[in-house]
Amino acid sequence: MTVDDLAAMIDEAAWVARNLYGRAWPAGMKGWWPEIVHDRFESYGWNAAQSPRVRPTGAQIDLLDHVTQMLASAPVASRKLLWSVGMIRHRSSGDTNWSAVARENGGVHAATAKRRYIEGLVALLHQYGDDP
Repeated sequence: MTVDDLAAMIDEAAWVARNLYGRAWPAGMKGWWPEIVHDRFESYGWNAAQSPRVRPTGAQIDLLDHVTQMLASAPVASRKLLWSVGMIRHRSSGDTNWSAVARENGGVHAATAKRRYIEGLVALLHQYGDDP
């Protein structure tokens, strides 16, 4: 396993955590307000098609459990940094907003956050060896 493989595992686990159903509101606690119709065609359902929300599979949820167990053994600062990069990284392009990551992790410089992220990945990889 390489550092890139470990980073991809953390990214996928963060995607699963973002896309789990029922994590935001307890049952019966959501507010409801009718949507405002801005165009007459919207009232008849002729609006642009939207892709359905994809549910994580059982294997992806198992991966989330595995990654959270791995991150639990990391130091708190490293754990928070590794997880925040996974949550902030854009899934389709793979780009990371290092300024946002730096703000999330104590306001350090973006280059410092990136360096600490790589050091955290390497430390976690050395801790688990080839079998994370």
